[in-house]
Order: sequence, then C-alpha cells, then structure tokens
Amino acid sequence: MFETVDGIAHFKVTIQLYGDFFTLFTGNGASSA
Repeated sequence: MFETVDGIAHFKVTIQLYGDFFTLFTGNGASSA
C-alpha cells in the first residue's frame, strides 16, 4: 500500500493529528459541556 517511508510517516502523523483532535473534542468538550 505504501510506496515509501515518507508515506508511512505521513500516515502516522495524520493518525496522531486525528487522535489529538479526538482527545480535544472528547476531553474539553465533555468537561465544558
């Protein structure tokens, strides 16, 4: 699926960013709401 190491690195960064957004919305959103 991935052709280069850059592709895998980009995939990992994307997953980490989505994880950060998920934590932000579930953590702050739930506690403030």
